[in-house]
Amino acid sequence: MLFQDNRITISKKQKEFEEVIHNKDKEISRLRDHQEKLLEQVKKAKATEKELKKRLLEQEEENLRLKGLNQTLSEQIKSLKDDEATKNKVNNSEKDELVRLRNHNQTLLTQIKKTLK
Repeated sequence: MLFQDNRITISKKQKEFEEVIHNKDKEISRLRDHQEKLLEQVKKAKATEKELKKRLLEQEEENLRLKGLNQTLSEQIKSLKDDEATKNKVNNSEKDELVRLRNHNQTLLTQIKKTLK
């Protein structure tokens, strides 16, 4: 009888042990699946990070190109303004010269008229 009780107790303990092992196996499997999903997320995050870095680098290059273009355009605008200012100075000088010559001609005409009278 003692032998049979021991056998029953051992059988119960063995079933409990097998149930614990089964539960642990299920937990290990769940954790492995979870780990695989996390690894996939990390890979996706790394790929996304690389894409973002690439996009950021492209935008920085575009910004540098646009800054250069902006600088060139600013220099061209300044040059055009300088050319326009020079042109206006020349025009003003020419106008002043024309006014001076017109006045001189008027003076000469007046003198000629006085001389002819």
